[in-house]
Amino acid sequence: MARNTTIKFELDKRSLNGLKQLPKEIEKAIDEGMADGTSMLASNMRALFSARGHTWTGKTVEGIKAEKESMGNHNIQVPLSGVYLDSMRPHWINVLPGRKIRDWVQTKQGVFDNLGGIPRALYVKPHPWINDSLQDAESIMTDSIKSKLNNLK
Repeated sequence: MARNTTIKFELDKRSLNGLKQLPKEIEKAIDEGMADGTSMLASNMRALFSARGHTWTGKTVEGIKAEKESMGNHNIQVPLSGVYLDSMRPHWINVLPGRKIRDWVQTKQGVFDNLGGIPRALYVKPHPWINDSLQDAESIMTDSIKSKLNNLK
């Protein structure tokens, strides 16, 4: 089972208490707006991750999911492999036979022909994508909630 980390989108206690005092239709519309917003953000995260060419990371893209925890609390689950890719320290990796990274290097053989073949080690850097994908989170959530509220009228 893959391990995940959670990005939470939740109303603070004051807002949540105020929400419970509103009519049920409004409460439900705000919650549905938050659900739609987290779904759109998860979709944006998957799209950006794929657009950056991170297709070699296995099941990370499929593991990015939006889910509802409770009223006013919605989460995006992100596999730890994606978080590590986003925030790792730059380091060297040995390219030894039998390692998955060696298979990747062999698919990029044309890139390494100028260097005299497959290198013994590669220097890898982080591939930041989480902050970029959540850059518009506030506007997406706000627009999503507003559209649900406008549909009530």
